[in-house]
Amino acid sequence: MGVNTVKPHMSRTPSSGGVWRLVSEVVTLNLTLLTPGAIYQSADFRLVDADSNQPLTLDSMKLVTVHYFRWEGLITYTGIGRWRNRDTSDWIIDWLTGLEDAQPTDIVNRLTEGGTRFLKSIERSSGTRQPHTFVFAAFLDAGPTVWTISNFEGCEGRADDRPAAQLRVDSRTAAHDALLLVTGLKAAVPRASRRRIQRLASESGTSPAQIRYALTETTVEAARAPEAHGSISASCSVVSLSRDGSGFQDLTQGTAARPRSVMNGLALPDPAEMLGQPLGVVRGISYTRAAPDQERQSHPPCVPQVVVPEEAGGFELTELRVSEFEASTAWAVNAQGLVLGRGTRTGQPGIQLPCTWTPDGSSALIGVTGTVTPQSLNNNGEVCLTADMEDGSVHAARWATGQDPHDLGTIHGRESDEFADSGATAISESGVVVGWVSVSRDPQDRGQPHYRPAAWFPGRDGIFLTDFVAAWGQAVDVNQQGVVLVVGYMDDSPGAPCKAFLWDPLADRYDAVAGEQPDNVYPICITTAGRILGSARGRAGEAIAGISSDGGSWERLGTPDGWYATSMSESGDVAGALVVEGFERPWCRRADGVVTWLPFFRHHYCRPASIAGDLIVGNAQTDHGTHALLWVYQTQ
Repeated sequence: MGVNTVKPHMSRTPSSGGVWRLVSEVVTLNLTLLTPGAIYQSADFRLVDADSNQPLTLDSMKLVTVHYFRWEGLITYTGIGRWRNRDTSDWIIDWLTGLEDAQPTDIVNRLTEGGTRFLKSIERSSGTRQPHTFVFAAFLDAGPTVWTISNFEGCEGRADDRPAAQLRVDSRTAAHDALLLVTGLKAAVPRASRRRIQRLASESGTSPAQIRYALTETTVEAARAPEAHGSISASCSVVSLSRDGSGFQDLTQGTAARPRSVMNGLALPDPAEMLGQPLGVVRGISYTRAAPDQERQSHPPCVPQVVVPEEAGGFELTELRVSEFEASTAWAVNAQGLVLGRGTRTGQPGIQLPCTWTPDGSSALIGVTGTVTPQSLNNNGEVCLTADMEDGSVHAARWATGQDPHDLGTIHGRESDEFADSGATAISESGVVVGWVSVSRDPQDRGQPHYRPAAWFPGRDGIFLTDFVAAWGQAVDVNQQGVVLVVGYMDDSPGAPCKAFLWDPLADRYDAVAGEQPDNVYPICITTAGRILGSARGRAGEAIAGISSDGGSWERLGTPDGWYATSMSESGDVAGALVVEGFERPWCRRADGVVTWLPFFRHHYCRPASIAGDLIVGNAQTDHGTHALLWVYQTQ
């Protein structure tokens, strides 16, 4: 008898004031898929009150990724979802914290030991033994392997009527064929759905993104099945990990569930908190292993399939290529059709090589390593970038065709040898570069809380906004008048509220956009006319695009909630992306309000980065890397 028919009883213990509190809950559906080259795992987010069978939350992360220097693994569970007001994933992280240099069998032992104590504690409190299963998957020399650590079921189909006093370990290895293990409400996943997933996983050329999407769709179908009785959420998280450590984690749009990870015995912080709101809403995380002596797993050549929506409205899609690059990204385009981007060579994924593409599609390397960002190209062909330096720091730099990059220096000036960082984010038509400088001199302490807005005018020393009402911040764009758009964070804690400012460096003055109070609207870009594009987040984490004119109040752009805006042209056209069927789809909203869906690569995340006139550039991402994209509007 499976866990879907074994009903754990509940115990309620009195808290202060005589109020009874919930001490345990049940969880619902997990899918674990093993293939010779990758492991996959998905878990929905719903917790259910076992007494009333009523849903309690849709935001419980039941999946923990485990990372070590030479291997990775995935953990999920079904049975007890929360105990003493803590999700079971929190308990798992506690058990694994401090377990350094471990092997997969060490994780199995730790889950067995910690889970036994966990379940016995619940049994003493409730008077009832609770059925529970942990599912752990990782790569062994023999192949991808899955373990069940359970008191009532196993990998080979064992399902006891009553939970045992001890957890029992069972395992299976998928050496050649795809293996799918369903735990939780198994009856909600019919045999036809299981076979469909296994067939897809066995087909050559299937991308991990396609399989993750299939697992997501299976969870959605299970949530609608009569057997689920409302106990499975349609939202879920799906992770894929290859043998070489590369992988990706998807989270359904709109959830507030947060990824949970342990790396070499250390609990990793919430990535959303590290990013800060409103950008700190995680939709996906990519993984890669840093072991230098281990080769990356070769991916089959990606042959993207272009999909042209009926509402494409005259835009044509072209991939921008550089023959020596394994992966490319496009970040900015000017009115003349010059595109700025970067790429990586095979075997050198951490070395970013800035490059340009001309309108005829030819490419050229700039000659430095570093990063480029949107708005970092002007109509004169001048570029700003953040260049890697010999001492390990990064410096803001200005570059033009036929010239060497010009180091703009740091907070210590252009000639100082003192260690410090700076970075460039945008350049105006007159060559004004804006970005940030770090006030830290410590190579070991280089975080964003040290960032201060910076502007470098041609022929002048840098101007820095160090006397700033915000705890830290940086410039994000500059218009033709030299007005600098700045984002500031009110404190240096994770997830601190942000605020937009307009800064006039030459007049030594800045003013808040839309009033003085933090509104958590992240500014994206500013036009010559003073229109500012921004992005906020709704209660469910959905993106909300906004517009401010000359620093006045924010107003909605007019796109539905969930449409993420990324760039705006001088004429007021806005480009962005929307998650559709698990993948980001690009769109363009004309200044007159007409929305055009852009062509995209199937089973890729496609997001525009910059728009200028009838030209849009952006990127398509999948597990193997990225493709640089150019959309051109073809007039009739």
